[in-house]
Amino acid sequence: MNQDYSNWVWLNEPKHRWENGNLLITTNSETGFWQGTHTGFRRDNGHCLLTEVDKDFSLEAKCKIDKLENYNQAGLIIRINNENWITTALVGVDKNETEIWSVVTNYGYSDLSKTAVEFNECHFRVQGKGLDFICEYSKDGKNWANARIAHLHYYPGRLMVGLYASSPTQGTETDITYEGLVLEQRKWDD
Repeated sequence: MNQDYSNWVWLNEPKHRWENGNLLITTNSETGFWQGTHTGFRRDNGHCLLTEVDKDFSLEAKCKIDKLENYNQAGLIIRINNENWITTALVGVDKNETEIWSVVTNYGYSDLSKTAVEFNECHFRVQGKGLDFICEYSKDGKNWANARIAHLHYYPGRLMVGLYASSPTQGTETDITYEGLVLEQRKWDD
């Protein structure tokens, strides 16, 4: 697939710049992606750099978060609309705790799976095969762990994929660096 980023578009564009092929952004506080669960909380204002795909794909990038606390997060997103999407991200829970989160939102309801990790930068890969998606993460970009296999119930035949970041807590903006953004053919076979 094409590595020309000129056809990628921002949703909720943050302050950003390209430097030596890397994307550096600064999040806005009180941003995120979450839809109604038992709490009733809803938010659809996180930052995304997206491109459209209409076939199976693999998307990969490395993320590093400057302030790993207050639920600051950076990773990858698969998005159809504000009620149907998947995110997978490195999340700073507090200064001593980081987690990998994978959120699947179908028809306006989000769920969450999480895994504790001990690193402050992470490689992510999401792959799509029809209506099914696999979210993976890696400390070194070689040895991949499965964060989640998920299904989107609503699928219009094309979707948006890309990078995402957010800082849900008030006054907690952070700098995030993305490296090695690659969109290509699906590698997932099983």
